[in-house]
Amino acid sequence: MTEALRFLVIALVLVGVRCASVDVDSKNKGKAKQTSKVHNEEEAVEFYNNFDKQFKFYCKRNSLAMWNYDTNITDFNLQRKLEATAAFAQFRKDSWKELMKYPWKDFSDPELKRKFQLSSVLGNAALSDHDFKRLDAIIIAMKTTYSKAKICSFQDSTKCDLSLEPELTELLKVSRDPEELRHIWIEWHRNSGEKVKEQYKEYVALSNKAAKMNHFDNAADLWLSSYESDEFRDQIFELLNQLKPLYQQLHAYVRRHLRLKYGKEVVKAKGPIPAHLLGNMWAQTWGNIADFMLPYPERQSADVTSNMIKQGYTPVKMFKLSEEFFVSLNLSAMPAMFWEKSILEKPKDGRDIVCHATAWDFCDSMDFRIKQCTVVNQRHLNTAHHEMGHVQYYLQYKHQPSIFRKGANKGFHEAVGDVLALSVSTPKHMRAIGLLQEQVSAADKEAEREETINYLFSIALEKIAFLPSAYQMDLWRWDVFEGKTTPENYNCHWWKLAEQFQGIEPPVDRSEEDFDVASKYHVVANVPFIRYFVSFVIQFQFHKALCQAAGQLKNNAPLHECDIYKSAEAGNLLRSMLQLGSSKPWPEAMEILTGQRNMDITALREYFAPLEDWLRAENKRTGEFIGWEKSDKMYNEEEAVKFYNNFEKQFKFYCKRNSLARWNYDANITDFNLQRKLEATAAYAKFKKDSWKELIKYQWKDFSDPELKRKFKLSSVLGSAALSDKDFKRLDAIIIAMKTTYSKAKICSFQNSTKCDLSLDPELTELLKVSRDPEELRHIWIEWRRNSGEKVKEQFKEYVALSNKAAKMNHFDNAAALWLNNYESDEFRNQINELVHQLKPLYQQLHAYVRRHLRIKYGDGVVKAKGPIPAHLLGNMWAQAWGNIADFMLPYPERQSADVTSNMIEQGYTPLQMFKLSEEFFVSLNLSAMPEMFWKKSILEKPKDGRDMVCHASAWDFCDSTDFRIRQCTVINQRDLNTVHHEMGHVQYFLQYRNQPIVFQHGANGGFHEAVGDVLALSVSTPKHLRAIGLLQEPASAADKKAEREAMINYLFSMALEKIAYLPFAYQMDLWRWDVFEGKTTPENYNCHWWRLAEKLQGIEPPVDRSEEDFDIASKYHIVADVPYIRYFVSFIIQFQFHKALCQSAGQLDNNAPLHECDIYKSTAAGNLLGSMLQLGSSKPWPDAMGVITGQRNMDASALREYFAPLEDWLRAENERTGEFIGWEKSDKLCLRTREELSKGAITTK
Repeated sequence: MTEALRFLVIALVLVGVRCASVDVDSKNKGKAKQTSKVHNEEEAVEFYNNFDKQFKFYCKRNSLAMWNYDTNITDFNLQRKLEATAAFAQFRKDSWKELMKYPWKDFSDPELKRKFQLSSVLGNAALSDHDFKRLDAIIIAMKTTYSKAKICSFQDSTKCDLSLEPELTELLKVSRDPEELRHIWIEWHRNSGEKVKEQYKEYVALSNKAAKMNHFDNAADLWLSSYESDEFRDQIFELLNQLKPLYQQLHAYVRRHLRLKYGKEVVKAKGPIPAHLLGNMWAQTWGNIADFMLPYPERQSADVTSNMIKQGYTPVKMFKLSEEFFVSLNLSAMPAMFWEKSILEKPKDGRDIVCHATAWDFCDSMDFRIKQCTVVNQRHLNTAHHEMGHVQYYLQYKHQPSIFRKGANKGFHEAVGDVLALSVSTPKHMRAIGLLQEQVSAADKEAEREETINYLFSIALEKIAFLPSAYQMDLWRWDVFEGKTTPENYNCHWWKLAEQFQGIEPPVDRSEEDFDVASKYHVVANVPFIRYFVSFVIQFQFHKALCQAAGQLKNNAPLHECDIYKSAEAGNLLRSMLQLGSSKPWPEAMEILTGQRNMDITALREYFAPLEDWLRAENKRTGEFIGWEKSDKMYNEEEAVKFYNNFEKQFKFYCKRNSLARWNYDANITDFNLQRKLEATAAYAKFKKDSWKELIKYQWKDFSDPELKRKFKLSSVLGSAALSDKDFKRLDAIIIAMKTTYSKAKICSFQNSTKCDLSLDPELTELLKVSRDPEELRHIWIEWRRNSGEKVKEQFKEYVALSNKAAKMNHFDNAAALWLNNYESDEFRNQINELVHQLKPLYQQLHAYVRRHLRIKYGDGVVKAKGPIPAHLLGNMWAQAWGNIADFMLPYPERQSADVTSNMIEQGYTPLQMFKLSEEFFVSLNLSAMPEMFWKKSILEKPKDGRDMVCHASAWDFCDSTDFRIRQCTVINQRDLNTVHHEMGHVQYFLQYRNQPIVFQHGANGGFHEAVGDVLALSVSTPKHLRAIGLLQEPASAADKKAEREAMINYLFSMALEKIAYLPFAYQMDLWRWDVFEGKTTPENYNCHWWRLAEKLQGIEPPVDRSEEDFDIASKYHIVADVPYIRYFVSFIIQFQFHKALCQSAGQLDNNAPLHECDIYKSTAAGNLLGSMLQLGSSKPWPDAMGVITGQRNMDASALREYFAPLEDWLRAENERTGEFIGWEKSDKLCLRTREELSKGAITTK
């Protein structure tokens, strides 16, 4: 990349503008208040024109100081550079303070709007003067170390003046002594990268600090912002995957010839390639070793270096040749000043100079230069065209305003020079300029084909070999900036990526005292590298488009033979794109040249297709291994078995001690119990961390025993225990504090404001069920949130940061990825989203029907005919289940309701009786009764001794295969009867898999555990079962078909209020957290984003306007308790799959009997089938467990749709009859940053 361009781009990007009182993450479309004078568009034009003039002055002065330093590294020039850089930064910062006053998003002039958009980030200049100067000084110091680095000769240890350019680069090209190459590689890395590691740590910290001051999470996000796409990283990774087959074929072929050259002791047949043998200091291009591995060595090589030397080429002649190529395309010649002031070869006066080739724009539309320590060879001839391509780009857009004087994206600038080199490097062009002999006889087709393969092979060693390296260079830095890779793992992570993507390895063992990545200029010089990857893809798109314009592809002429030399048509087309600079988004620039708006690999694959076919056939012929294996194992499998058995014994001890301490605290919230819990949790975490450090030393992926392999796989993620002791204790303390706030939260009665002891369970839950006073419900809704969620927002921010930190230390991008790892599928989120989409028609019909009855109940003034449903009216604190409001909206109110709460109360049910009834159901299926200890130690109703406790129902496994408990503040109602069966289902699962190794004592996935209890509840809640146990009367006369059908619709409706209403909420709970963990939703938008999702997915709205001072989602236990929620969604899908399979086993679906009437009570066949799945625990991947019980391996909504089909048909007909609007329009409720804004009627962010 060009040095001057880099600083120009940075400088321009650094000039930021922010509308002072507008939330930049909002979707405001109205006019917001300004904290100072609001400038109009006419004033903005005048200001920007004046700014542009001043910018050119400071930019030129800074560029000149940079040039003087880079071309003569002295303390004096360094001081002048620092002074100029500081002055430039101060100008940018002062200008930004003015720029930020302009509301550019509302500008009508699209060009002016884009100027301000591209200037809307201040970048490094956002730092304090002290920090900015420090960051600049660090970068200069690292570059100085790099530029001054010299090593001693392998041949003469007293000669210690070998620089990278040109001496070491030349030696790496010509030497074939593996020991000399090893010496050069080691010594260069020792004298360059190793020396800057401490500086680099500070560079990372300051770069991230600058990014955060620009409202980015880290410097990686800041770097990537110029590509204007949230999908950019995914697109790059996908392009790399598409290139992988070609790269692996090239890699295999090269490895074979290196092995033939240096022996199998140096180059393993199936291993990565040693990096020092590839002819380049960083193994990024391999063209220097083509001489001994050309596919057809008897054919003339496409490398014309020897001919250039014979013909007396000089650096100036090489650049003049390049200029002539551009002129032949009707593009611009270099101005006279270019030839006067460029440095085209390394000065011989002994000065230190930054030799890395760069093109410079001095910001005045006149002065353009190149700095290159040119060597007379074909590689530098291509580099000359590349750098002159940058200058040509400068010349073409020099008329643009300063802000648009850059490439459409950073890859464009890199591609322009290279696209010319694709023509220049063809044998056809080399012959045209006299650097290759005339072509062989046209009749010699075989010779011509062989020459083509040689040519493509030489190009591939430069282009294809480069692509993984280009990706890896920035992937490493993204990981560093994002905190996934810490200084303790800088070097090892670099080599892990090098092995993964390039298939290379260091020539000697490395340690974290080395810092090999910093032996590369772009790393120490703060130059992003992904632009080169982009360039290497899009240059082939450009090339194909220009070749078509030049008429070079007629009659199916091959793309790799095209030379656009002397084609004014191609030059005119290229100019039309170059002149745009960045005045248009890059897809528009791409489209002007290529007709395409996206990066596309098709042209590259077309270009190299003949070579890829040849490589595949050649590697097959020689039996070469494709790909590469990992290094040798560290520990053998027999030792792993011994280690794991010992680990398991200790694990049970620490796990039980921790579980007991947690139980004691949750059952009696006191400071004493809190302290014991913290101590036990810390000890458990330390044990897991110590064990994990040993466990990960085993190469478990290569184990032959599948059970042992799975044990290690499931144990390879440490979770939050990977944190430092301090961070782990802090995270645990935060979760405990949030749970304590939740558990102790109480509100005052609506009826009696002096009675302020109402807890969520049982008082508020009961009031939400029975009250039909909308004002009381509104009071409860508001006050609960004010006394629970609102109080923990600051703690939650820290919880998010620590959770993400833990995830990164487990090699996940964020905590969302860590949570989802349990489901063992990269497609899991897409599958869940698809299931939500499939369920949407049923949910919308239910929503419409419920909204109508709420409107009838409370009036149009409370519930709008087409709007979302007010959340406080749905009978549940979180609007997640709507069963409590069934009483006034049953489809057939004259038919008996399926809710048997009143009958339970009349029959004197107790919490204990409810649990005994559940136990009897399991026993009837030939499953296990509860052990005696369960009845002794469980807490089945809220203690009346006044203690504070966590009432949320939960089942507990104390890790010893004997102690299992439930804690539940049970209320006598049907909902809690279902909850009893749900929690007993968890315990049944514990009992069934308790003989498994401890790591397999889990559900097959998180949703399985939740589904097991619920699948029993599907039977328990049927009218058939409730009649069997005496909680419902016998059915009406069998002849009364209509009454039977109406009772059935009532039953399904009641079930749907619990199941179907719940599904969007269950998805939304974790979707919000995934967004938070991934940084898509920031603390400034926590609450409003929650309500956007609630409106979109649930079709609900808050009863009152909300602000970011509220924190409504944290009024839910699972949020403050760090409990993932998607398991419940999974459960609500797969429980119907389980139910159908068990019903079939029980013979309940014979003769097309409806699924919703099935009751598996007393079916041992069903129980045995269920038990066969439960006993597996997590010893098999969940699709295997699913297959055992259902015969299916995927989640499937068809059983759920079958279960509710009669209700869905009825709802659709009923809603059509009443003309009910299906779906919902946007809510008119506001969600703003502050309550003060709400009180002033500020504009909504929704």
